[in-house]
Amino acid sequence: MTHEEARELLLDLSYGELEPELRGQVEEHVSTCTECEAELAVLAGTRQAARLLRDPGLPGGREELVEAARRAAAGRSFTGRRAWARPAAWMATAALVLAVGGVTFRLLEGGPRSDAGPGRVVASAPPERAAPTPAAEAPAPAPAPAPALAVRETVDSPERAAKRSKEAAPAPAAGARAEGSVAIASDRLPESTGSADFPPGVSGAFVSTDLRSGTHFRVNATGCATRYSPFSTFKIPGSLIGLETGVVADPEERWRWDAEKYPPPSPAPGGDYLRAWQQDQSLRTALPGSIVWYFREVATRVGEPRMKRWLATFDYGNQDVSGGLDRFWLGSSLRISPDEQAGFLAKLQRGSFPVSGKNLDLVRELLTQESGPGYRLVAKTGSSADGEGWLVGWVETQGGGCSFALHLDAPSYEEMARVRPGLAREFLGRAGCIPR
Repeated sequence: MTHEEARELLLDLSYGELEPELRGQVEEHVSTCTECEAELAVLAGTRQAARLLRDPGLPGGREELVEAARRAAAGRSFTGRRAWARPAAWMATAALVLAVGGVTFRLLEGGPRSDAGPGRVVASAPPERAAPTPAAEAPAPAPAPAPALAVRETVDSPERAAKRSKEAAPAPAAGARAEGSVAIASDRLPESTGSADFPPGVSGAFVSTDLRSGTHFRVNATGCATRYSPFSTFKIPGSLIGLETGVVADPEERWRWDAEKYPPPSPAPGGDYLRAWQQDQSLRTALPGSIVWYFREVATRVGEPRMKRWLATFDYGNQDVSGGLDRFWLGSSLRISPDEQAGFLAKLQRGSFPVSGKNLDLVRELLTQESGPGYRLVAKTGSSADGEGWLVGWVETQGGGCSFALHLDAPSYEEMARVRPGLAREFLGRAGCIPR
């Protein structure tokens, strides 16, 4: 496909109107063309901005939109990769992480090596193991520090062989970066190209969306528009789908663990998580504990037709469940970008989906990680065995708050888990989502 042919199809790609084969050709071109990548980001940003307008009617037609996007893309400036520009700041953060192992998203709550729940990530790495295993999450959050746990999100499926979940093409929706730096509040720092914002050897992306104004703050806009497997962050929509379909009729009802259907992950993570895996679970215990088998069972009972309809309703990533109904989010077919994660969560908080307030309140309760003066932090982690990790969620404030998504890629799970809390708190502070 030529450059001009691909360029003419960018608007259709942005709105998801291309047939799979043609879409693949355009996405392949975009992945190697900086100009088309920038233009697609502008189109996606225009689409997101249009969603925020009270009157969806826009003057002009498709030609005017395409031309406006091209003019905006032509005016963009691109900065090269910077060197590690803030070593002192990062080393200070790392030193604090190592010295105070209990610094989690619950502020100073928790002692050394206090591993955390689904979004309650810890500052210290989990215990060393003879062989790496996929990440699982800790038991239900409690106001007191939890004992040390083998916290890994279990991906007990053949897809573990596919070590990375990256999808080369940028995501076409959910507020990809528009022309230049998106306007942000005056007390926030400028957006960053990304490389200098992460420790050596670690790459990643962060995006936050202001729930009131719709503006964005990004670190590494290209990474924010790239799709990855959601891993256990999918348990946020998965829980809501289970509740809304009636599959989870009672969040207190315990489902019996089937040892033959859902054997413990191999290699077994050990510790409290392994014991929790082998127990009967309810949504109230399985969501904070991130018990994988429970959510595999939820998806199975929901069934493929209803699952597809809900993913379409949520406009959740590529909406692809072909990797297996009970595992499509575990390093398999479902992919979503940080931009799309933040966009989904923003819409969820704005009441844009047919989700009952009761069900959303329950998920909020189970995933609340921190409450401070005037704000509440709700978050869920996701990770793989080889160092890929997420933290997604939202911050509620009297002024409206923000949704956010952090994606990291580190040499190992232990390194990712060590740097994730400090980076998340730094970016949330820079974005103005939480007090600095």
